[in-house]
Amino acid sequence: MYRLIILLIVISCSTTQKSNKIVTHEKTESRITLDSIIAVAKQHSLYRHTVKWDSVESVMTSKLKGDSISAIIEPVEYMFNELKDFHGVLYVNGNRYNSYYKTDYHYPVDRDVYNSINSMRSEVNGKLLDGQIAYVKIPHFYTANQEQISTYT
Repeated sequence: MYRLIILLIVISCSTTQKSNKIVTHEKTESRITLDSIIAVAKQHSLYRHTVKWDSVESVMTSKLKGDSISAIIEPVEYMFNELKDFHGVLYVNGNRYNSYYKTDYHYPVDRDVYNSINSMRSEVNGKLLDGQIAYVKIPHFYTANQEQISTYT
């Protein structure tokens, strides 16, 4: 009788262990990185309320091919485009990636002033135009290297 009870307990335990087996799907490093980028954009992007995130995330996930850091480039560029964010930027291995979305200015631009500013050489400079408009031009500087950023600043 005791042998039967012990046998039933052993069978019961082994069946319970099999039915409670936890199946895990480990995320790749590129997927974890992409999920982090999405989370930051959803919380902090100025344009976060202009997209349907379920759809954007689904497409981004489908564009993620492989498990390398460069695999996140295409999905992130897609996100920038969907957000219409032309200031957002992703640096991967020293290379700069951003949106291809370009737009007209959302405010009136005096083309004479704009052309005058952009005709200057690429150095920090300033000028007084027409006695009414003053500007300081600080040219673009693209790098992810903190030491170079500090030196430039």
